[in-house]
Amino acid sequence: MKDVIKGRRFCHVITNAANSKASRKKWGGYMPSMIVEGESGHYPMQGGDHEWAVPWIWGKTLREARKACDSYNKRRGLSKEDVAEITLSSFQRH
Repeated sequence: MKDVIKGRRFCHVITNAANSKASRKKWGGYMPSMIVEGESGHYPMQGGDHEWAVPWIWGKTLREARKACDSYNKRRGLSKEDVAEITLSSFQRH
């Protein structure tokens, strides 16, 4: 499945990075990050640059957030294998 972001697939993940710790403290939950196939790193879904924008929070617990993330990716037609491939591609040097 290809999406419009530079013709590459993308998925969402819940990371254990510092941004997750910060979002739990500030917003009370876990924020997903978007990963674009073949691009290093990830994009925390912080809600944009509008003064009233708030980050996406997909769960108060890690388990809840990961379940919501899995469901979102599945609704977009991505299997767990697709998500793993996309995520792995973000670690490889291009």
